[in-house]
Amino acid sequence: MKNLSAALWVLEKKVLKNKDLSQDPIRYVHQYTNPQDQELIGWIAAHLSYGRVAGIQRAIEGVLKPLGNNPSDKALGASNGYWVTEYRASIDDWKWRFHKPDDMMYWIKAWVKIHNSGGLEKRLMPTKKLNAEDQLGLLIENLRKELPMTYGLRFNLPNPAEGSAAKRWRMMMRWFVRSGWPDLGIWKEYPAADLVIPVDVHIARITRYLGIHNQKEINNSLAVCITEALKTVDRRDPLRFDYPLAHMGIEGNCPLNLNREICTICPLYEVCLRPKGSPHKRTEDA
Repeated sequence: MKNLSAALWVLEKKVLKNKDLSQDPIRYVHQYTNPQDQELIGWIAAHLSYGRVAGIQRAIEGVLKPLGNNPSDKALGASNGYWVTEYRASIDDWKWRFHKPDDMMYWIKAWVKIHNSGGLEKRLMPTKKLNAEDQLGLLIENLRKELPMTYGLRFNLPNPAEGSAAKRWRMMMRWFVRSGWPDLGIWKEYPAADLVIPVDVHIARITRYLGIHNQKEINNSLAVCITEALKTVDRRDPLRFDYPLAHMGIEGNCPLNLNREICTICPLYEVCLRPKGSPHKRTEDA
């Protein structure tokens, strides 16, 4: 683990030199400076972040456009009539895979209700009675009861207690809690040590190459396993390595098939457990 720890620090330093967020949905959150706007935009963008990058970007931009330059003020000041008529009509032709216009109308209204009842950070904050996982599960269960369970909204509400990795929730929370780039640190009380990594196919595959696990199914137990391993490197901020690891895969710097030209210059090459002597065959759809 000592060698892996050193390699992860080198990887982080290398990846974070590139400040290009064009392929990451957090780019939309960075377009705003008001923390209230950032939270609403993150609430929307994170939960639409599945599928191909170009499609994700079109989906997010389509939902955000009617909210204008001050989206949280617009949302918080809107009447119910605005949502049902004006906003819903403005995105009538919008669709993104599992999500339809009504889903996004209800999703934004859910954020408004949470904001007006103390705020999202408060609802997710671990307490003496309920840890971080309990709080996340409780909020998701409450939203399931309050929102119409369309396919799109059900897709937004995976519960870790049922085994889900809840990747989009974990990613959104990382954006809001961590203060290190590219994250925003707008939640000042929630402890970064209580975050769980948002596992996608890239994180699952690369951490398997690093010997952190040998699991192929992406679920909550895998997310917790990887997070616990990263805590041995940085106990207070284990998710500092999420963005660097994920973007290795997203940007093609950890190819499915062993590529000596790419792999030998990778900071993780010496601790990677992939066979070095022959091309690495694709054995999973990761």
